[in-house]
Order: sequence, then C-alpha cells, then structure tokens
Amino acid sequence: MTLYDAQNGKMYQVLSLNTQDSVLKNRFITLGITKGKTFHVTARSIGSLAIAIMINGVQIALRDSEAQKIEVQEVKTQEIAQIQSNDDLLPAV
Repeated sequence: MTLYDAQNGKMYQVLSLNTQDSVLKNRFITLGITKGKTFHVTARSIGSLAIAIMINGVQIALRDSEAQKIEVQEVKTQEIAQIQSNDDLLPAV
C-alpha cells in the first residue's frame, strides 16, 4: 500500500520510496522519510490532495502525487514498541 492509502491516526512504517526522480527522493530523505521510519497520518485535505504526517516529531504535508510514491505498511502497537527499542540500540550520530 502507499501513503496515499493510509488512514488518519494509524501508525505506518516506510518500506520504500518508489521514484526515479532524484530531486524528489532527496526531498523525502531531507524530510526524514526513509526506509524503516515510522509515522502516523494526522490529517488529509478535502479530496485528499494533501496528506499531513507526523514523523521524527515534525509534521509534514505531502501532495497526493508524492504520497503515492511512498510504499508503507501498517504497524501494530506491539511492533511499534519493538521498533523503538531497536532504535535505542543504534549508535548516536
């Protein structure tokens, strides 16, 4: 499923960025939208022309065309705790 299909209030994990456009891919990376990151959908505009997500403590709005290029999967509550504990094991940068 893509971010465009995601539902408000649910948690998701980024699986992949499905674009050959290097400018768009770099924009996603700069915004913190990278493989493995978790986020939740906070709002949608009328007609779903834009989608707001909360990722890394920052709210970001994406166009529907951008959201369709981000492959995601829903994350259950137990999985969220596991992902967060794994993040704690990562070295500080």
